[in-house]
Amino acid sequence: MYFNNLIISLINNFNNNLISNLINNFNNNFNNLKMSFSSKGKYEGEMSEGWYHGKGTFLYENGVKYEGNFKKGEFHGEGVLIYPNGVIIILNTNI
Repeated sequence: MYFNNLIISLINNFNNNLISNLINNFNNNFNNLKMSFSSKGKYEGEMSEGWYHGKGTFLYENGVKYEGNFKKGEFHGEGVLIYPNGVIIILNTNI
């Protein structure tokens, strides 16, 4: 019984650390991405008055891709971040 509880405790700690690291990594990456539209990358999509505005896709130099809605050059509403390693994060900035 002791070993079962120990294993369960180790799994819980691992899962909590994993989730915490994923959230921190997402927050750091999201802030960096949001602020770096002036960085090299490629945008395809709707524009309005010189802004990325409407539906579009932005591919960053590092391979991260954002597909979704933009408003005056920023992520707006629903969108998806797709990382080169296959991680997909669904966003909704209206929340």
